Amino acid sequence: MTRCTACGIELKARDPHQTHTLGDCWPLCSVCLQKYRSSVVSGQSLIRRLYAAGRSVSNCQACESGGELEIHFIKPLAAGGKSESANLLVLCRACHNKVHAGAHIHGKAVGIIKHRK
Repeated sequence: MTRCTACGIELKARDPHQTHTLGDCWPLCSVCLQKYRSSVVSGQSLIRRLYAAGRSVSNCQACESGGELEIHFIKPLAAGGKSESANLLVLCRACHNKVHAGAHIHGKAVGIIKHRK
């Protein structure tokens, strides 16, 4: 079950990649999307911020693969997260999906420890 990051209501799409987002990876309902739309930052701007902070965007930060990479916001924009280097991870799609399924990143590996609620 996928829920809106901002208000928590259940979303119809089960796949987070098929839901509305703010340009980050956290799903939003259409009402919250309109409310937080001014927070959107382009992917290119995020990459520039990572470069400026001396971080690489050529490999997954968890498994070091160089495949199709995605930017993950640790704390979602709709939950008060910032578009800053410290709040961003560069992950391959496989590791990104694992993180959204509840895994944690430990150094250079994605663990399967579930988030505590």
